[in-house]
Amino acid sequence: MSNIPELQAVKHSGLKMCQAVFYKAGEVQITESLTLRCETPGIVILHEQSQNSMKITVTDPNLELGKMLLSITARVEKEGENFKAVWNEKEKVSELTIDLPKGHFAGSSVTIKL
Repeated sequence: MSNIPELQAVKHSGLKMCQAVFYKAGEVQITESLTLRCETPGIVILHEQSQNSMKITVTDPNLELGKMLLSITARVEKEGENFKAVWNEKEKVSELTIDLPKGHFAGSSVTIKL
């Protein structure tokens, strides 16, 4: 999928999973209709569960961020304990803000279900 200095990403079509390491902000085309953009450095795993649901796991291995900011070209409007997804009609993307662990748990991954 991608192997450039700013982004390394792989996709397993059978598992419907994409794993990406963003060294800086960037985007990756996962399918014809699904693009993932990460506004911060970090690691993202997107796992499509079904046509209408997915899991996203994120982590900040540099232990520098309090939040990760993502956008996906799928309509999602949902809020959870540690995330918020808002549909941006103008851009045709869902904007996700995911809170990351702090203190002793900094660097741990966070999984959200959409």
